[in-house]
Amino acid sequence: MDDMRVTADDERVTAVLSDGPLAPAEARRVVQAVLVEWGFGDLAADAELMVSEMVTNAFLHASGPTELRVRRNEVVTVEVADHSPVDLVLGRTDSTRRVGGLGLRIIDRLARRWGAREVDDGKVLWFELARSPE
Repeated sequence: MDDMRVTADDERVTAVLSDGPLAPAEARRVVQAVLVEWGFGDLAADAELMVSEMVTNAFLHASGPTELRVRRNEVVTVEVADHSPVDLVLGRTDSTRRVGGLGLRIIDRLARRWGAREVDDGKVLWFELARSPE
């Protein structure tokens, strides 16, 4: 994590991930540590899987650094900002010939809500997680 810059306060953490193949692992470590520290450790496994998918896609399809943002209020929101104008595509689940493209299906299945928005120099993919009501 030597190439990573992290800023944090009580409700928000931002990490600029290294620009390379270690970025998904860095993102998983940040998300896991932050959620445990904030008392949301029960959401960490799903969050790590989803952020890994998002950052891997950014590494494969975007150039430049990827920014990870984690916020908490009533829910936990995780965002990944990249510098790619490439639109997101939900992978097809009926084809065994296609390799990849199913990461958004995982996010769609696990997240409370998720989405993407265009920004000046790329896009931001985000998801929300919340504890199940007891």
